[in-house]
Amino acid sequence: MDILLPKTTEAVKKQAVDQALTIAFANKTTTRRVLYQDSQVIVGQNLSKIQAKSRPVSITVQPKSFSLLEDKAAFQVPRRASIPFQSAKQYFNRQWYAENKSLVTMYFVTLFGGIAFVTALLLWLGLAFFIWLTRFNRSTSIQKYKESLNLVLNAMGGGAVLACLVGFVHFEFGSLLVILSFWTVIMISIMFWQTRLNDGYVATGRMQTYD
Repeated sequence: MDILLPKTTEAVKKQAVDQALTIAFANKTTTRRVLYQDSQVIVGQNLSKIQAKSRPVSITVQPKSFSLLEDKAAFQVPRRASIPFQSAKQYFNRQWYAENKSLVTMYFVTLFGGIAFVTALLLWLGLAFFIWLTRFNRSTSIQKYKESLNLVLNAMGGGAVLACLVGFVHFEFGSLLVILSFWTVIMISIMFWQTRLNDGYVATGRMQTYD
């Protein structure tokens, strides 16, 4: 919740708000009443739409559900008796997460997927650029940027597969990026050691110069 509803999360940390939620969750009444309010937050039972929109953050508890309103973000969350809890704050968070698990999952999949894509793209383009710069050396066969892109992409393939397999067993985002990066660098080092990036060396074992 601290990412999607940061203001609400901060409000629930207040002792007064936590106490108000404890009272609200303990009583399944249809009576409309305000249990806590300040300039930023209002907490109550069966609050009207006007009352709920009177503050940037509002938590309205009803007999079978509760509503969260933070700026333009609004959530209606059913109350599940099957979810264990030890405090109103924990109850609040667990109920919200149970209802919005798919939203949270998609958010982090998109976030981590975007970071992984950008990181891999920068790694690919960056290493390819440095390899492409070797064209100024007469001993290298690489003359076009497309050649270096293809070389690095081939080197990254095994690392991507390995990182994927490790991620299925134990997902640690930073470790997966490290695996991909180290694999790529090691493979490029092996390629350079075996080929010297020189077609003549591969064919005859002797370095060939290129104009």
